[in-house]
Amino acid sequence: MSEEEWYSIGEVWRFTVAQLKWVFRWLPVISEGRWPPGPADDIKTGHKNINMEGPSKKYDVSAEVKSRVEMTGRDGFMCQDYYSDQNFTIRDLSKKYDCPPWLVEKHVLRALLYMRGRNRKEISYAEWIKRGWKNQAVSYKRGGKDGLR
Repeated sequence: MSEEEWYSIGEVWRFTVAQLKWVFRWLPVISEGRWPPGPADDIKTGHKNINMEGPSKKYDVSAEVKSRVEMTGRDGFMCQDYYSDQNFTIRDLSKKYDCPPWLVEKHVLRALLYMRGRNRKEISYAEWIKRGWKNQAVSYKRGGKDGLR
């Protein structure tokens, strides 16, 4: 994710993997009802207020992302921590969640792939895992994506 990457509220509703990673980084700001400064924002004034963003203001990005995290349970919280602005490493999360680093990577990627998409999945996270989440991970990685960062 590049430092210059920025999304408007109207763009985030698709919840691509890149957008989710970005939202996790800015979630504390978004949860306060502010939107991260974009390329056209005045640096002196800082964050725009979400209410000034036009028709998409009704879309509560923070609540939707938090709901998706809760749907994935511990894996979702690992994912949120990993992409937060707190710069957790896989090793940090391994200690925090008491599991080996390779398992942290697996769970973060799995939760990220479940949470992505315009609409929520129609099946539970547990059922999605049983049905073969690995197929999505393989195709995601084949598309040149690194999986995590």
